[in-house]
Amino acid sequence: MFDVDFHQRLIMNQVLLAQAACLLTDSDSLCLCIENDAEARGYTYQMRDDQLFVLPKRTSANLIVHLSTTQFQQLISEEFSFLGLVETGQITFERGSKDQLGNWPAVLQVLYYQREVWSPAVSQSLKRLDLHHKFRLTDPVDDVVRFLHRTGYVVFRQVFSFAEYRVLSDNLDQHIQALEDDDPHGRWYENAAGDSKLGKIAYLEEIDDHFRQLADDPRLKQIARYAGPELAMAHECMDGVQCIINRSHMADNRSLHWHKLCDLGGHPLLCPGLVVTLHLDEGTVETGRTAFMAGSHKYANTPADPELGESSVVAIDTQPGDITVHYAHTLHQIQAPTRNHVKRKVIGVQYHKLKLFTATAKDAVAPDTRKSFVFVHRAIGHP
Repeated sequence: MFDVDFHQRLIMNQVLLAQAACLLTDSDSLCLCIENDAEARGYTYQMRDDQLFVLPKRTSANLIVHLSTTQFQQLISEEFSFLGLVETGQITFERGSKDQLGNWPAVLQVLYYQREVWSPAVSQSLKRLDLHHKFRLTDPVDDVVRFLHRTGYVVFRQVFSFAEYRVLSDNLDQHIQALEDDDPHGRWYENAAGDSKLGKIAYLEEIDDHFRQLADDPRLKQIARYAGPELAMAHECMDGVQCIINRSHMADNRSLHWHKLCDLGGHPLLCPGLVVTLHLDEGTVETGRTAFMAGSHKYANTPADPELGESSVVAIDTQPGDITVHYAHTLHQIQAPTRNHVKRKVIGVQYHKLKLFTATAKDAVAPDTRKSFVFVHRAIGHP
């Protein structure tokens, strides 16, 4: 049995267990109940005396969850992450709830995918860097690449002119005004008052030539090459050319929380992808800034890391025409505006490995499926 063999190897890997243990306390325990049609097997991850043990049996752990053998295989392959299985309702809780996951998603990243554990020493190693530095496209390539590799993000000043970003902004305002609630390009989120507000428009290249032309913009192609020549712009998946609208008093927009694009799974395909964001409105404390946790792209992160590594958390003030860039697996967020009636717009495009697009052709994914996270899961298995 796959899960039996996997856990036998894990039990013997004292190095990984020791690395993961530093993320837990002696009160932490998790039991995975892995089931198929014939039988169910339990595996308990138990802290004791500052050590993490894996027991090939079911116990009365703090968290007890149920998943199928297929879902466990998806978890091991990173088709889904542990958090992804939880968020999509594929894991059921016998004891505890998703609000009590704590550091377990990061722990399983260490154990299952051999991610390194983030520590405050990472922040210390970046202290000599000016983490707020802004580049221009004319700066030496080596300087930009070195900064991107160390921090996981980079900021470029005044890439688009006033005339260029003004046209894009005006066109977006028209689409925002005209978009109907049932338009498949729209993503709607609830604000604090319970009202549904437009938070994203996906696949803008399908409805407006101005955004279609961004795919061939030489400046964006230059920026993508900083992460490597093997990346190409995502058109048929990952929401294509998209607009994200940062509004005041939003309640359920995930972008407001610290996250990585691969949090729910798909890391082998999505990373080291690149997210390129063109800012159309001013980004300040009042209007909501984009923030990054420098160096987080190389590690498994817990919810507490941005607070523990406060010195490496960088909130960027931006002007219209500026571009921010980050790896898909860099911890980032869009901070909530502090002023009322804010509607700050950015244009985002993503660049990913060609494997993602090869999978599109092989899988014949239905048009509605490509607009969801399922697309990435289907693509994982393709060579």
